[in-house]
Amino acid sequence: MDENINAFGFPWGRRVIESADEFIRLRFSDTPEEYNRASSDPAAPGVWQEVIEQYPEARFWVAHNKTVPLDILARLVTDPDPRVRYAVATKRMLTSELLSRLAADTDEPSGWPSHATSELREPCLRNCNQIHGAKSET
Repeated sequence: MDENINAFGFPWGRRVIESADEFIRLRFSDTPEEYNRASSDPAAPGVWQEVIEQYPEARFWVAHNKTVPLDILARLVTDPDPRVRYAVATKRMLTSELLSRLAADTDEPSGWPSHATSELREPCLRNCNQIHGAKSET
């Protein structure tokens, strides 16, 4: 193991969220430094899954985190909550497969927020079409 990397695979000195309870405490803290950690700090392996299972109401905040891994975003791309799918759609790291799944989301009233139709859905379709060489339906 690289001596500059900790047991969680992150550089030494980088704070890591170590449990679902810690994430919830940070996210709903009144202290800006703490709730900002919830959106920017990485989590130890398995923590995001624990948050989703133990605190389903916090799925949006999991998707909002800047370091959430692609496998968790893949799970959240079909989330029943449109806010969660919207948060996932804003991620730059999405694969063409995930972008395609989001672009195909037609659950209009309860799916994409109305403002997301033009702001996110059409760019997702364009991006997918560029990647796959398909013609746009928009």
